[in-house]
Amino acid sequence: MQAMGPGRGYCAQGGFLTVRYVPIGACNLLAAARKKAASGQKVVALITDIGNDIMYEVAAEEIISCLDRMIQELTAMGAEVFLNPIPLAIEEDVSEFQFRLLKTIFYPRSKIKYSQAADAVRRINRFLQKRAGGRVHLLPSVKNFCGADKIHYSLFKSHHAWTGMIDEMLRVLPGRSSGAVGLFSMWKALFANMGRLCFCDMIPVRDKIPGTF
Repeated sequence: MQAMGPGRGYCAQGGFLTVRYVPIGACNLLAAARKKAASGQKVVALITDIGNDIMYEVAAEEIISCLDRMIQELTAMGAEVFLNPIPLAIEEDVSEFQFRLLKTIFYPRSKIKYSQAADAVRRINRFLQKRAGGRVHLLPSVKNFCGADKIHYSLFKSHHAWTGMIDEMLRVLPGRSSGAVGLFSMWKALFANMGRLCFCDMIPVRDKIPGTF
């Protein structure tokens, strides 16, 4: 099961161009996971791509509260929860000019300031670090695999990022490593996601696969 989509937020409505997505915390994903847990199936959750809410001008406290509620619901159903911290330390990785440029490209309506975004990233990552423990696991930063824009994976490194995350998750979960994710397998998945975005979300000529919210 998955709740995906470019620009999607956890507690704010987000999206890309004409596509708007229900916040992840408010969609039916958690309810579906609860049904699976009730039927005896093991639930594993990956909370990643955190940060869009910041650019939608949601206060750090609200984002933290939203994430904490989701984590509580997931652990209450016996899920193993993996947290992927925000890989960007704004004041270290991008200048204020770069920040404004990226904001104009990806979040043209956002009015958040450079200093506000930097502070929100620090506070959210600090929360994720403190929240880890028990069934909640903090994954290593994937900062080294980001591309030139500092916020998306490099086309030539994303498979390494996902291989590392899978290996870390399998250290906790029963089972053996599934092996490295290949570069062309990663590109195939990226093109599949682009097809889903175009033909399921933007121009809905085909249905989403089951378990997609």
